[in-house]
Amino acid sequence: MVIGTMAHLVAWWLFAATAVAAPPPPPAPRLAMASAPGASVLLVTLDTTRADRLGCYGAPGAATPNLDRLAGRAFRFDHAVTPAPTTLPAHASLMTGLYPPTHGARANGETRLDGAALTAAEIFGRKGWRTAAFVSAFVLDARYGLDQGFEVYDDRVTATAGPTFAAGTNERDAGATTDAALEWLARLRDGERFFLWVHYFDPHAPYAPPAPFSERFAGRAYEGEIAYMDSQLGRLLDDLESSERLRKTLVVVAGDHGESLGEHGETTHGLFLYDSTLRVPLLVSLPGQDRGAVVDDRVVSLVDVLPSLLDLVGISLPLELDGRSMVAASGKPSRAVYAEALTSFLDFGWAPLHALRRLDDKVIEAPRPEYYDLASDPDESRNLWSVDEPGLATRRSGLAESLHGWRSRWPDDPGIAAAPVSTEERDRLAALGYLAGQAADAPPSPVGLADPKDRVAVSEALIAANARLAAGDPAGALEVLDAVVRVDPADRAVHYARAKALLRLDRTVEAEAALREVRRLRPKADASLLLAQILILDGRLGEAAELLDEAAALEPEHGGILIARGDLLLRLGRPDEARRAWERASTLDPYRAAGTAAARLQGLERAGVAVDR
Repeated sequence: MVIGTMAHLVAWWLFAATAVAAPPPPPAPRLAMASAPGASVLLVTLDTTRADRLGCYGAPGAATPNLDRLAGRAFRFDHAVTPAPTTLPAHASLMTGLYPPTHGARANGETRLDGAALTAAEIFGRKGWRTAAFVSAFVLDARYGLDQGFEVYDDRVTATAGPTFAAGTNERDAGATTDAALEWLARLRDGERFFLWVHYFDPHAPYAPPAPFSERFAGRAYEGEIAYMDSQLGRLLDDLESSERLRKTLVVVAGDHGESLGEHGETTHGLFLYDSTLRVPLLVSLPGQDRGAVVDDRVVSLVDVLPSLLDLVGISLPLELDGRSMVAASGKPSRAVYAEALTSFLDFGWAPLHALRRLDDKVIEAPRPEYYDLASDPDESRNLWSVDEPGLATRRSGLAESLHGWRSRWPDDPGIAAAPVSTEERDRLAALGYLAGQAADAPPSPVGLADPKDRVAVSEALIAANARLAAGDPAGALEVLDAVVRVDPADRAVHYARAKALLRLDRTVEAEAALREVRRLRPKADASLLLAQILILDGRLGEAAELLDEAAALEPEHGGILIARGDLLLRLGRPDEARRAWERASTLDPYRAAGTAAARLQGLERAGVAVDR
């Protein structure tokens, strides 16, 4: 800027002289987070909730009075991030203080928490706290390991029912989850300390808030889901207050990840590592705290929640954690926290993404690496990886080297120990927006893999196709998938989704071809099972038996395989063996197979088929 007049020059000189003469500014106030020895703990997790959609984080017109009221007497962390933009890995990190490569639960539906990891519930339970969890989505079902240490782990999300392995309902709303939590609280004796985790899933796609929020937020359904969830959190907090438990309770409210809502071409979450899905709300309210405080001088991670809770209630850390206590007195802008997104790798066979984020910058490891100056570019719209400026280059290279150092401590991504995933599980995860790992056989190195930035349209098309399938429009889904398969012909997720659409259109021959293509790329139990079911109906029983053996070798505890094997045995005229297969399916895998097995057994009874009991 050119200073055009002597008056301007004198004014500038007077300001500069005053500034030079003034004493240095006082240091930033220390974070006075008082201890709360022996306090009860309420941990509330808000699934898929962006911080910038809450009133307490500055969202104009937000209808979040209960979160805002809590923030008025809480520490509000402005730069809290998740280690993974997907539900299971994020919650596993929050519960263990460990990053996903350490605790092992690195993907929804593909992995489970390492049993050796020590959870918050285990630690609090051993110290005498009553422990209970109330979760609202299938993706946090007990089978994935987060039930470790809880006396009560309520995952009563509606399971599959009826004669087929249809997707069923995959979540319960915040009202039902709050009801269950309040019933548990009412059974506690006076003075009993508790560690209570309540998980709300409502803001996850598809967005469908109940009335009156659906009318009030017409055209803004995502915000309507958040408003409804906030109303139920208010019920929970009001109950604690009326019972006088709140004054002895440490309350933590945390998002597990955000939602892109179209930013960077992504409508939901899981693919990228931008702040639209990494930044989360985080509130910590201490017993008796009556004033709020904003913490904006540091970046914190969900891995920091557990060590902070233990620090505050007076429990010593039982082991070394990746996280650190947020009770630390001063900000450390140079601290970096880790995040990863493996959806692109596991679902599509594209390159996985890894990142380190500091307070003011972030580096993302990808085929085309990314570096962002978050202070000047919070929307991450300018990739500065190739910008040649000395100071910037030094910061960038230092952060990239740190990320390489972190990654070298952990197993490569393909070393993830995959848990068996059934057709029914895969369908239910897909109904939640998760495609559940169709390409786990991708090459063992990101070298040569597609950059997710170049394939985001494929991911979005699959989301759209699955939505059309769920809405009963297989023809519309197939139209989308036929276009996608021309772009990504080696993607098993595309071929499997096409097979499901084709089957619903009674185009069985084409569905069979799509499933054989999945198996050509690499056999998977769900594809082998579905193909076997087609062959059973067509009378090709010999090959169907081979496919069921193949599926059983891949996933030996899969109840759907036993259902299909019973169907095969009945076709072979061996009803007694069919009955035993269905009964075993119900016992081995009651959550997934009981409804289908019961329907098969009832059909056998109605048909009057004689069996050897």
